[in-house]
Amino acid sequence: MDRERLVTKLVAQDESAWRRYIEDFGRLIYAVSVRFGFDEAEQEDHFQDVCLSVFRAIHTLRNPAHLSSWTYNIAFRQAIDMQRRGRRATAEIPENPTLPALIVEPTILEDLEQLQNAARVLDALAELDSRCRDLLRALFLEEPSPSYEDISRREGIPLGSIGPTRARCLEKLKKALKRLSNGLPAPSYDVEPRGGTNPSASPREGEE
Repeated sequence: MDRERLVTKLVAQDESAWRRYIEDFGRLIYAVSVRFGFDEAEQEDHFQDVCLSVFRAIHTLRNPAHLSSWTYNIAFRQAIDMQRRGRRATAEIPENPTLPALIVEPTILEDLEQLQNAARVLDALAELDSRCRDLLRALFLEEPSPSYEDISRREGIPLGSIGPTRARCLEKLKKALKRLSNGLPAPSYDVEPRGGTNPSASPREGEE
């Protein structure tokens, strides 16, 4: 199911589309909570919060091609909100408080930035033709990685053509990433790495 059709069905509250969404993006949502160091119960709460936010805001997604990045941004925002709620619950909060930026270890920020980049790669992959998309997924995303012989047999690509086809598909992916990135706002995190400041912030829920 292509992205535009999937988003249209999600807006229409189609159950099969929502099952497909969870299958395709559930791991990305959980990955964000894992990067934040949430325990198992917190991960479940975060997952439910994100899914509810997506359900409420999916109609605001202007470009279905950005679905992975949009999902990541909502998951990130929900994780920030969960951390802040935890801080409010364990500290004496004055009336009308102004909470400072969260202090986050640099390694966590690096992991989150890598995860955001991965979300953008997923968006770019969805833009490719099925032949390139399936080949690149097999080569770089499947675990365990299939052998070239398995890929050749499964995808119907001659063994000697896998390398040249991969190169062409990677070039297409590079162009798709550039095209999609030009339509995305600069990320922003509303967090501060320990030992310095991070100028970026994740778009609010409903933004691309």
